[in-house]
Amino acid sequence: MAQQGEISAERSVDIFLNALKKLSVGGAFLIVAGAVPLVIYGLANRSHFLQIVGVGSMVSAAAAVAGGFAGFLFGIPRSAQVDEVASSNLSRPALLRVNTNLEQISDWLTKILVGVSLVQLPHIADAGRRLTAVLADAIGGDPGSIGMAGSMLVYYLGNGFLGGYYLTRTTLTTVFAVSDVQIRDIDDRVRRAEERSEEALEKVERAVDGSR
Repeated sequence: MAQQGEISAERSVDIFLNALKKLSVGGAFLIVAGAVPLVIYGLANRSHFLQIVGVGSMVSAAAAVAGGFAGFLFGIPRSAQVDEVASSNLSRPALLRVNTNLEQISDWLTKILVGVSLVQLPHIADAGRRLTAVLADAIGGDPGSIGMAGSMLVYYLGNGFLGGYYLTRTTLTTVFAVSDVQIRDIDDRVRRAEERSEEALEKVERAVDGSR
């Protein structure tokens, strides 16, 4: 069982590195693909070039982080509970339990976000238009700035969400699985040690009774 946990841990590292490599390559491509139109727009408005590039870069990064956080919340997997696995043997409850606070927080926040979004959809759309107008003024307020600002928000929010969701699903799922295996392995070791102790105690008691 311990060997299985070690193999799973090594496998999880490989999965993490492969996922990180793919995400890095894809992320670099998406960043360049999003930066090229921004630079072209800045060159078309040379009087505000530095302002457009600076503000646009920060807005894009902020949108990507916000989208990545949302993807992280929606992508957190549910871990297998050790006490659920041991529920078939009520006389011997699990010795260790998995802390699922992060999963519960993710579940609450995703439900709140979805519920609020559905109820406040018209207000969210209006807030999005106001935010786009503010960002358009921040990047110069020239013709086409509203389209550029809205495109940046949608592009980086969407890609940030997909990247956060993908990385969470490919890494945390494996990490949680390995953690469950290791916890069960420790639990099994303790149980076997208890069984051996009980057997040894019974042998000693029988030997004492036989010598009387």
